[in-house]
Amino acid sequence: MNDMAISPLHGPDLESALRLALVVAAAFLLRAIWQSPGAALPVKKAAFCAGIVCFFSNCALDLWLAAHGIQVSAFQRGLYHGIAIDRNMVLAAVTGSGLCVLWESVSWRMKAVLFVLCVGAMRLADRVNEHTLTIGWELSRRATITMITLFSFKLVLRDRVLLVRAIGYPVMNISVLYMLIPSLILEFSERRVFFREIAASPLTLTVLLGLSAAIIWSGISLAREGRGTTQQFDATSRFVTSGPYAYVRHPVYAASFAIAAIESLSTGSLYLLVYTLDVAILIKFIAAWEEKKLRVCFGCHYENYAKAVPAYIPRLSQRKLMNADENS
Repeated sequence: MNDMAISPLHGPDLESALRLALVVAAAFLLRAIWQSPGAALPVKKAAFCAGIVCFFSNCALDLWLAAHGIQVSAFQRGLYHGIAIDRNMVLAAVTGSGLCVLWESVSWRMKAVLFVLCVGAMRLADRVNEHTLTIGWELSRRATITMITLFSFKLVLRDRVLLVRAIGYPVMNISVLYMLIPSLILEFSERRVFFREIAASPLTLTVLLGLSAAIIWSGISLAREGRGTTQQFDATSRFVTSGPYAYVRHPVYAASFAIAAIESLSTGSLYLLVYTLDVAILIKFIAAWEEKKLRVCFGCHYENYAKAVPAYIPRLSQRKLMNADENS
């Protein structure tokens, strides 16, 4: 009878639910920050960039501490290779983007208070880990990350690091969507090491690196010609038809889908194939929304461009066609 009874949530199940709740909470917090009426749009854009810097700084530091045996994550159990991604997402939303949005609208006294609160929040979040660090070292590293976050916020707000942002966003997307997530899917579902299987085929690795370079090239083209990036919250202000955009309208999405498809085929994983289909559906919806927005912004110029240039698969004669259109 006891075997048939429904068991309550055990430790791993409860932990998984809490981790999912953290990610959802971070997403809703970022959405609230973006829709807040009290901050100007350039401030919000810079705050989001600073939040990304905060996230990767925390992840890099956790990875270094875990690799040197200094810190063992309380969320270990084979998850995230010793890095609490979900906790760092919340920290990036609160002590990164949230801090920077408030930073421009408060006095210097309140800025000092906010700085102390953010360092304290990071210190509190460290309580879930087991480590051999002193309190002074913990506070120093968290204060350093907070200062790096604020410094990046100021740089972006003054438009000093456009090319860095243009390269950084694609690198971030590739790292998270096509390296971290596939590796976690393969590890959790089939207990296989993603990077080892990808590196086993030099041809596959070369093609993936080439596609990643195409995504980064797209970001550089948008920065040089359009004064923007591949992200909607930091988008271009000019219509760009040069570089990879002379061959396809959505080079980032085309290369992204190709990366996901090659990874699923090279590993032979059904789970990664399902993930690839999810990526394809998401790309289709986002691309349709972006094209609708571009038609409103650029009118007949975009209509002519859409007729001349394919969406995802380039044509061999595309370069000559675009050059003729630009010269006319």
